[in-house]
Amino acid sequence: MKDNSKAGIRRQLESDYRAKQRAELRAMKAAISKLKRARGSKLGEARAVCSATVKAVRDASRERFALVVAKARALRDEERERARSSCRAGVVALDADEKRALDDAIRILANERHHQASLARWERSAKAREKPKRTGRETKSESDGAVIANLPAELHAVFRKVRKVIKASPRRSRTEAFLEWLEENPGEADAIRFELAEKELSAELRAESKRERARLSPPLRHLHRNDEEAPF
Repeated sequence: MKDNSKAGIRRQLESDYRAKQRAELRAMKAAISKLKRARGSKLGEARAVCSATVKAVRDASRERFALVVAKARALRDEERERARSSCRAGVVALDADEKRALDDAIRILANERHHQASLARWERSAKAREKPKRTGRETKSESDGAVIANLPAELHAVFRKVRKVIKASPRRSRTEAFLEWLEENPGEADAIRFELAEKELSAELRAESKRERARLSPPLRHLHRNDEEAPF
C-alpha cells in the first residue's frame, strides 16, 4: 500500500534519488571501462605501427648500407686490378727494355773485348818472343800466380778457367803456352770472355734494376685496408 504521508513521500524520493545515483554511477563506470579498453586498443595499434615503421626504416637503412659497401668494395677491387695491371705492364716493359739493353751491351762488350784480346795476344806474343829463353827448371816451376802476373788483366779470368790444361815444357814457359793456346783457340777464348762478361753485366743490371724499381714503385699499402662492417 502506497504511503502518501509526507514522511513516506520523502522516503520514496530519497529511494528514487539513490537509485538514480546508482544507475548514473554504473553508467559512468561502464563508460570509463569502455574508454580504457579503447585506449588500450589504440595504444596497441600505435605500438604496432611504430614497430613496423622502425623495422622498415632499419631494413631500408641496412639495404642502403649494403649497397654502399658493395659499391665501395667493387671500386676498391677495380682500383686494385688497375694497379696490378699497371704494375705488370710496367714490369714487362721494363724487363723487355732491360733485355734489349743487356743484349746490346753484351754484344758491344764482347766485340770490344775481342778486339782488345786480339791486340793483347799480338803484344804478348811479340814480348814473349823477345824474352830470353828460360831453363827447363824455371819453366816447370812457374806457378799460376806467376803466369797471371805476366798477363794483362783482361786475360786473368780466361787463364783461371783453363789453367789446368796449360802445361810448361823444356822449351817454353806456362805463360808462352797459354799465349799459344789463345792463338790456337780464339773461339773458345772468346766464348769464355763472353760468358764471364755476360754474367758480370747481368749482375750489374739486376742490381741497378732493383734499385730503380725500389725508387720508382708507388706505395700500395692503401689497397690492403680491412673492410668496415655494418653497425647493425
